[in-house]
Amino acid sequence: MKKNEKKQDLQVKEPAPVMEDRTFQAIRLLDISVNPLNPRKNFSGPKYDELLASVKKKGVLIPILVRPLPSGSPTPYEIIAGERRYRVSCDLAKNNGGMQDSIPALIQEMSDDDAFDVMTIENLQRADLTPLEEARAFKIYLDKKGMEALPDLAERVGINPCYIRRRTSVLGLPEEILEAWEEGHLHYGHLDQFIRISDTKQLEELFSNTISYGWAVKYIKDRIDGQSPKISKALFDKKTWGCANCLKNTDVQRNLFGDDIGEKSLCLDPKCFKEHQGVWIYENWAKFKSSRSLKTNGARFREDVNYDRYEVIYNKIKEKCLGCEFFQSLVNVDGAVSVKETCIGDKSCFNELYRGKTTTTKQKQNPDEPRVSWHGEYFREEFYKDRLPELVQAIPSDGENVLRLLLLCLLETHSGAAYLFGKKYPNGKNIDMWDISSGTRSWPIIEGMDIVQLRSILHELALSIVMDHGTTRPQTRRKIAVYLGSDLQSEWKMTQEYLDKKTTKEIHAIAEQFGLWKDEKAKAYLYETLGVKRDRFDLCKKGDLVKIILESGMDLSGMVPKEILGDQANVRYPASMREEMGDDDE
Repeated sequence: MKKNEKKQDLQVKEPAPVMEDRTFQAIRLLDISVNPLNPRKNFSGPKYDELLASVKKKGVLIPILVRPLPSGSPTPYEIIAGERRYRVSCDLAKNNGGMQDSIPALIQEMSDDDAFDVMTIENLQRADLTPLEEARAFKIYLDKKGMEALPDLAERVGINPCYIRRRTSVLGLPEEILEAWEEGHLHYGHLDQFIRISDTKQLEELFSNTISYGWAVKYIKDRIDGQSPKISKALFDKKTWGCANCLKNTDVQRNLFGDDIGEKSLCLDPKCFKEHQGVWIYENWAKFKSSRSLKTNGARFREDVNYDRYEVIYNKIKEKCLGCEFFQSLVNVDGAVSVKETCIGDKSCFNELYRGKTTTTKQKQNPDEPRVSWHGEYFREEFYKDRLPELVQAIPSDGENVLRLLLLCLLETHSGAAYLFGKKYPNGKNIDMWDISSGTRSWPIIEGMDIVQLRSILHELALSIVMDHGTTRPQTRRKIAVYLGSDLQSEWKMTQEYLDKKTTKEIHAIAEQFGLWKDEKAKAYLYETLGVKRDRFDLCKKGDLVKIILESGMDLSGMVPKEILGDQANVRYPASMREEMGDDDE
């Protein structure tokens, strides 16, 4: 979340009052239907299970809110608030053998618009909506009410309007990306960068690489910025094509969504920019040619011409070339000349003019060489396709040879592992550590290892790969740590380095989160060691705050900020603190 779109601690404005007449009664579950416009779609998870256990033991303590439906509707009542309590009651009723149970409810007459308002605002004010559900709730509301309702919505839920606009903007991304966000494989910042991509193929490739290699948001942002041309480099008339108001202009996005949308004045639709740029160069070739002091007969974009399809002309231009359509310049999308003079035509003509080579008849084939070069490898691989599975499956799964094959394949596919292996087993002059991944070089060493050596090197390489940030994603490293018995919540400790990187405001926020300034040891250190008035932690400089936390003797066990636990962390505070914060399980 950007700093300028942070959810604000405003006094939340309640939904517009509807009718004050409310009646309370127990209603049969069969007489209630859910509202299809409820943005919450996922009701499962730990909190649902906790509520299920609570209702099973104590019953529903807080009534749900329903409204009467017109005669002829599928049920007499529709839920406005409390669908999770309703679903829990239904699950318990089914387990008890039927749906004849009742649930306490407040009945209130409401119009469709009033019901929609109450349901949407009530959901948005809850803290446990997933990010995707929240974004969809914003969109449902604005689709129904119109964008002119944005300021009112922002005020009523206490959220910056820029935050709402940015969240709804990502909903146009492919469902696959939204699902990855919902499942925690992507941060919102990834989606914030993905919406800058207009080319579908480019977006698919970027998403795939982000998931496969764990690319960080900043890395993606830098890549997009590097591929996005500066609008100031446009040769075409920007006013004619409406660049100033185009949504792909980063300046326009900055005005809509905030001030951190990457580098200023970039075009986020390079395909469109390139098309207009190419048309202008073609239609104004004489002007472009003169301004760049070119002698060629046209220009191509460098990225559109493969390196093997052109020849650079370094020598004096031949007379024949001056009138040839293939005598071209290569330019970048921003209009800069990349290669001044090239030939993109027949190579035989270029060779004859500039290399003195005359085209000859095709050289006679060597009789010792196969007529078709690829036949040998292709049919050899076809044989191995059938035979190797038989051989590998015949190896005992707990034998040494399985480990040998695994080690060989690891060295063939992972350059870092090959490098470490080469350093450990250089074998004099026979093995080059930089080429250890070659099977002919590494196999003699692997073949001579016993079971103890095999297990030892695989253990060492496993650790190396796990800790290689270029190979193993952070989320994978976390899963491995959990699997091996590490508990981040109990093992992580605040350090000098961590606190030094925090601002004074952030340190106070951490202290407030964990109640550090209420600890008697912190209070004693403040007064007795630092000589500051009692309880006046606000008078301390950052260095003194760090000393209080690390040197006062407070027990910091289990005090792990949410940023360390990560997005998927389920932070569970002590019961006393939950009561103080007003955390309501229902």
